[in-house]
Formats: sequence, structure tokens, C-alpha cells
Amino acid sequence: MTSLRPVKSDGVTIRDLVARYDIRLLHGNPETRLTGVELASADVRPGDLFAALPGAKSHGADFVHDAIERGAHAILTDDAGAARTHELSIPVL
Repeated sequence: MTSLRPVKSDGVTIRDLVARYDIRLLHGNPETRLTGVELASADVRPGDLFAALPGAKSHGADFVHDAIERGAHAILTDDAGAARTHELSIPVL
């Protein structure tokens, strides 16, 4: 499958992302810079925001540790995912 990811990106800070999309930062550094977004932990690259969202069979929060090991710099999740990821040392939105 061909990647839709840009070859080079300066990224965006969490502060800018939060302001633009009216979401909240639960904890973490708002100056963290993100360079991509992934829904599948196996596709995460260093600098990505991992979207840990509910799915048909499991919750993306179940794969947060894999995403972090692959280089995720932040996690985007819902209230159920936030309850599962409250102990993380990276930003959670």
C-alpha cells in the first residue's frame, strides 16, 4: 500500500493541534511536536500521534504500549481510553 505520509514535515505542536480542533490535553507537554497520525500501532513511526480509539473488536488503548515502543510522541483517545492510559509519561489528548 502506498503511504499518504508526506516525505518531509516540520510537524505541528500539540498546543497548535489542541487550539485548532478544540480538543483537550489531559497531560503532557504542549510543545511536543508531532509529524504524523496513525490508527494502527503497527504503522506508528517516531514522532506520530497514535489515535487510540474504540474499534469493533478492541479499544486502541490496548495497543498504546506498542505504539510508544514504535516511537509515538502522543496519544489521542476518548474517556474510556484515557482511563486505561492515565499512567503514561507521554502526552495524552
